[in-house]
Amino acid sequence: MNNIFLDLLIRPGSFFSKKILEPVNLRIPALIVLVGAVIGAIQGYVMSGLYARLFSQGDMASMGLFLKIIGAVSGFLAFLIIWWLALSVVLYLVSMFFSGSGPLKRTIEFAGYALIPVVIGSLVTLALAFYYIPDVSVPALRSIQDPAVIQEVMAQLMNDPVLMEFTQVSTLISLIFLIWTANILVFAMKYARELNVKHAVLTVAIPVLVYIIYMVYTIFSGNLIPGGV
Repeated sequence: MNNIFLDLLIRPGSFFSKKILEPVNLRIPALIVLVGAVIGAIQGYVMSGLYARLFSQGDMASMGLFLKIIGAVSGFLAFLIIWWLALSVVLYLVSMFFSGSGPLKRTIEFAGYALIPVVIGSLVTLALAFYYIPDVSVPALRSIQDPAVIQEVMAQLMNDPVLMEFTQVSTLISLIFLIWTANILVFAMKYARELNVKHAVLTVAIPVLVYIIYMVYTIFSGNLIPGGV
């Protein structure tokens, strides 16, 4: 089993050339995605703790746990729906422009396998969150009635040096693992959709480049990426 996953991570062409000869089986990909979703849920809970601390004063203190739960659920669903199902459908549709063939279920299966680096990257960024987030200075939001006050407090939070450093470092790490995943996805689509290498590269490059642009945007805007890498 270890050799199989070693092939997947460093010799994906060999892995998928063998896997394509077997019947479609979503059990292992689903388990991989489930692990990623759980990590995403924990990260969503931790990151939402920042916003919960905004409401730590007065009558709004009870909102903290609610925000953390929402963050955890969002992180779990984001990994499951966006990273696995939505990505699989996008890759399937894009590959149609290159005359790709092969069932959607096979694309979903192979995309699930390819997400292992994303899961690893999510674990790394979660560790970084535990390191950085406790040191973030969070101002208290004493009223939600005045939009100007809310905007000012949010600006203070997003401009916190510790949070900005965390966002930059975690985004860089996420980018590294995303490129690793993209490399695996090229071979996944080559075999799942019966594409040549050039068309497989283009199939993967389109959604990945869109996401990279979004990641770069988060660095300059100060927005946080929920749900994993």
